Amino acid sequence: MLYYNFTCLIVRQSFQKKSNLKNKGKRPMEIDKTKPYPLINALECKSCGRCVEACPKKVLSIGTELNQRGYRAAVYAGEGCIGCASCFYTCPEPYAIEVHIPTK
Repeated sequence: MLYYNFTCLIVRQSFQKKSNLKNKGKRPMEIDKTKPYPLINALECKSCGRCVEACPKKVLSIGTELNQRGYRAAVYAGEGCIGCASCFYTCPEPYAIEVHIPTK
């Protein structure tokens, strides 16, 4: 695995195990892991919306469910990420967003 450290978050350039998303009985969203995608830590997200505004492809939005701290975390649409990491760089919360870019 190759790890690139951007500030205090890690952008991983490898294929990751499928994350066990807890959607309260809903099916986990399928993400194509052969393309770049953001992984949002819902507990760390404070719903400021900076990542949503910074995304050039508009594939992020503010969710409808509250996290454990009472915020509505950002969510990924499931496809369309280009791996630019604009969301990562604009996020004020450490460890709230990781951008996964698969190796070629």
